[in-house]
Amino acid sequence: MDPGIVCIAPAAVLIVFLLVLIIRSQTRPDFHGMEKMVGKTGFVQRIDPLKKNMRVAVNGESWIAVSDSLHLLAKDDSVVVTKVDMDTLTITVEPEGS
Repeated sequence: MDPGIVCIAPAAVLIVFLLVLIIRSQTRPDFHGMEKMVGKTGFVQRIDPLKKNMRVAVNGESWIAVSDSLHLLAKDDSVVVTKVDMDTLTITVEPEGS
């Protein structure tokens, strides 16, 4: 077997593999950005009635959240993000299905 082919073949496979990864990363939808959270569902982790807020898990991240329906919510309830406050980094949520 020609030694040139033995050296070039693995390099060519590596280059094709890297090109596939690059193309795949450029064509995936954008999943970051706080604005994209509106409409996402999450669940209540804990409620702090003294501060009138709660911790909510959305997309695997824990957020401080507020809600007009705080008195209706309990731990592990499903909620939907309705607003994102970029200044305070809090989200507004409502019970899912309301």
